[in-house]
Amino acid sequence: MAGKEKKPKTGLIIFIVLLIAGAGFLYWQYYLKPALAEISILREEQHELRYEIDALRTKLGRKPEIEQKWDSIREQEPYYFAKIPKLADLPQVLGALEHLVLSSPLEVETLTATAFQQDEQSGFIPVSLKVKGPVEELLRLQEKLEQFKHLTLTAKAIIENLGDNHQLSLDFVFIFLPEGQVGPVGSGGKS
Repeated sequence: MAGKEKKPKTGLIIFIVLLIAGAGFLYWQYYLKPALAEISILREEQHELRYEIDALRTKLGRKPEIEQKWDSIREQEPYYFAKIPKLADLPQVLGALEHLVLSSPLEVETLTATAFQQDEQSGFIPVSLKVKGPVEELLRLQEKLEQFKHLTLTAKAIIENLGDNHQLSLDFVFIFLPEGQVGPVGSGGKS
């Protein structure tokens, strides 16, 4: 009879062990494993947030420097709005350029302005100029163009020696305010 009692107890013990192992496996599979994965994700996010916080602290430390630069730029803003014409001023600007070039004692070979181009940040007109004459007059014209009432950006400037005369080849662009931008901040315009 002692042998019969041991078999059911052994079976019961094996059943309990299997039940505990199964419960442990289910606990691991459906609770601990997802929880550990979430903890890993949270740690990565925490690391990223710490990096962003450090970057923000660095920027915050530079706040006085950034504010000083902004104040300096804001002081110059009216100057740039005076130097950068509106698109409506295009005929007057090109007329003033033509007058400047034609009033010089140089021989004008070409003066061409291509079509107005605009992107989100600026509008511009590429201009190409080729003139011949004494080098002093070429330099004087280039200086006048650099001091022109409206902002220009020179892309290419080449002076060639042609023997008795010199030739200036100049490519530059006129910068215009983007469409819809009418003036500096604080004067009722967009910025």
